[in-house]
Amino acid sequence: MDLIDRLKELVIQHRICYQVFPAEELFENKTQRVGFNLELYGIHYQPAHTPSPVCDECVKVYRDLREIAEWIMPKEERKSWYNMLGAKKEKWG
Repeated sequence: MDLIDRLKELVIQHRICYQVFPAEELFENKTQRVGFNLELYGIHYQPAHTPSPVCDECVKVYRDLREIAEWIMPKEERKSWYNMLGAKKEKWG
């Protein structure tokens, strides 16, 4: 199975969806759109209990969401800034 097929399988398994929000900054007393925020959401494949940060099912969902988020992040050099919440590092392109 190639990477794209694996990621598609994770999307189906965890019913992953996303939301995009504009990122805005105040510049010279005007709000300027400077980028966007992308949020990924997923659920347990077969939830046996209420989600919590320490349950094995939640950890798997988080790990799989993170794999997708890392795949989305640009690999080439860019003059932009990227950040994943929950990540221990930030990326400057």
